[in-house]
Amino acid sequence: PTRGVDVGAKAELYEAVRRLAREGRGIVFFTGEPEEALAVADRVLVMQRGRIITPRGDRPGEDELLRCMLEVNDDR
Repeated sequence: PTRGVDVGAKAELYEAVRRLAREGRGIVFFTGEPEEALAVADRVLVMQRGRIITPRGDRPGEDELLRCMLEVNDDR
């Protein structure tokens, strides 16, 4: 959601997401950038071919998240 958005606007967007979360609202945030997911989310899920591939734990590290995102699943 932040591709092409300047740094200041991106910071405002992240703060709005955090504020809504503090208010108890659920937010679904889609991104292909692992560092963005880890900066914003309390819980991270990876989808591949319409299926959820869950990294170990709700808050994986960047290495674990990248591994999960790049994992090739050949059970077509």
